[in-house]
Amino acid sequence: MIGLNPEVGHVLMGFEDLPYAFSMALEYGRLFHTHWNSQPLGNYDQDLNVGVVSPEQAEAALYVLKMHGYNGYFGIDINPERMPVQRALINNMDAIKAMNDRINALDHEQVIEFTSRPEQHRGELEALLIRARAPQGSKFSR
Repeated sequence: MIGLNPEVGHVLMGFEDLPYAFSMALEYGRLFHTHWNSQPLGNYDQDLNVGVVSPEQAEAALYVLKMHGYNGYFGIDINPERMPVQRALINNMDAIKAMNDRINALDHEQVIEFTSRPEQHRGELEALLIRARAPQGSKFSR
């Protein structure tokens, strides 16, 4: 049996769309494991902490995993040069937990409605995501 273990950094070094890369492996039932860090597009493999660069891409990838019912492993692939390893691991696990908490708090029926009928919901998905990432107590327009 053959499966994939995509590493976030390597996917982004190849200028691929992270959520799409995960969804393709999931579509064919071949996603066996995920390997998390963050990375600017292209460049060399930096193994930065999860969510430091493009946290919205990481959240979108986590959302794809949720929508596919993924319940596999999450590995951390980082190079903590400026902090103790234990602190880096805690920070990265907390980053993934916080992203998952935001995703789980979303109104998924609205997300599906907004993406299924974009012509009727211009800007509403963006508004939902802006509010989900904002600190509690933020005041928004209607």
